[in-house]
Amino acid sequence: MIVDLDPTADSAETTDGLWTCHRDTKAGDLILLYRSRPKSDIAYLMEARSGAKIWREYPINTPTLKQYGKQVDDFFSDPINFEYAQRYVPIFEDPNFDDMLESLDAPKIPPRFKKLQKEFDQLRQDVNVALGYDPILETAGEWEGSWACDYVPRFKFSNPIPRSDLKADPHLIKHWAGTPR
Repeated sequence: MIVDLDPTADSAETTDGLWTCHRDTKAGDLILLYRSRPKSDIAYLMEARSGAKIWREYPINTPTLKQYGKQVDDFFSDPINFEYAQRYVPIFEDPNFDDMLESLDAPKIPPRFKKLQKEFDQLRQDVNVALGYDPILETAGEWEGSWACDYVPRFKFSNPIPRSDLKADPHLIKHWAGTPR
């Protein structure tokens, strides 16, 4: 069980709970937590400790990784930009490129990747500037700009309610927009 969802956990063992929620959520509301794949069920009851607020970790207009990826794809779909990027093709064709990418999160980049990393960083910075971003852009988290609430877990179901049961209930299908389709 995830400690942050365990209603019996000592508060010293858990982190402050923040979860996406509906924008109309108010402090004290009870929340059924639907777990998507692979579980696909409702297994927890939580209580909102705050009303909904916009989740911000980065300045407004900081793109998420998904948004940024789409902008980069759109950028390279322009033939002029694509032609410019052709000078960087050797970077991507280098047999060490994938290994170099994996090493970018390491504390120290191995010396054999230094030249490759420098060229890749230059391409990324050029694209960021062309898109109107800081050359060394940090992308925002996936939930940036979403509604979020502080929460506290109240109950864990010993028998979670599976998606199939939720879908089979005609009342839920008719009256609850949250019924999984």
